[in-house]
Amino acid sequence: MNDEQLNELLRSLPRRDSSAGFTTRVLSRLDEERREPARFPWAMAAALAAFVTVAGLSGQYFVEKQQSVERVEAFRVERQRITEELDELKRMAEQREPVIYLGGNEEAEYVIDLRSVEFDSIRPASYSSPH
Repeated sequence: MNDEQLNELLRSLPRRDSSAGFTTRVLSRLDEERREPARFPWAMAAALAAFVTVAGLSGQYFVEKQQSVERVEAFRVERQRITEELDELKRMAEQREPVIYLGGNEEAEYVIDLRSVEFDSIRPASYSSPH
């Protein structure tokens, strides 16, 4: 069935007249709707305000989350740098001779080679042996 056939069928239906007062009732309903305050714009404004608030809070949350991830990454990098520096200091300490520099002047430098010290016989200066 095409549009022309449908239109012909609709025209062939008997016409009905509207009931008495139909036009008056429709117009009075329209007048009542115009007099009522529009609730939809207020609801729409409230929904928009809620959306903006939620969007703002969500955006703030994601910014803070990203900053937190960046701080953790910075701490990880700093920890790695400190670990490497400590390892380098340990390697340097292992390569040095076990000596203690006591000082010196133009004539002499005083150094103790710890490899030649017998640690079992060393006593603190404040230690007093029984007489």
